[in-house]
Amino acid sequence: LNDWGVWLAAPIAALVGGGVGLAILRHWVKSGSAEEVPVGYAVRQDADSVAYIVTYILPFLTLTITSPYEALGILALFLTIMLVYVSSDMLYVNPILAALGWHAHSIHTKGGAEVVVLTRRRLIREGAVLHAVRLGDTIWWENGKI
Repeated sequence: LNDWGVWLAAPIAALVGGGVGLAILRHWVKSGSAEEVPVGYAVRQDADSVAYIVTYILPFLTLTITSPYEALGILALFLTIMLVYVSSDMLYVNPILAALGWHAHSIHTKGGAEVVVLTRRRLIREGAVLHAVRLGDTIWWENGKI
């Protein structure tokens, strides 16, 4: 555990992987055909990012891991937090997206559908029409805003 190379490789690999993933996403969004998303009303979903950081991340900054068993315990705890985070629809409370200036809005369309739109806008007004690229069944990325 004292080998810095092993501990340094993981965050570097995460940064490189995240950068490659973001580049692929940017290309996909910019080359995708945007569809109109008519807004009935919108609710911002990312307001709890600071609470997430303070509650789940900040306490781990003070830990000193001295054995492989402690590292496995911390890994198990992180995996549990991740599972709860994803399964409870907190995925949109994402401190990294917030730090990069992106916001998640739950949009109730005029047609009655509920979707999540990722955008740089802080506020989406009722009656607005967004031009977004579909990333999945219920998640969209506002075109030209990445």
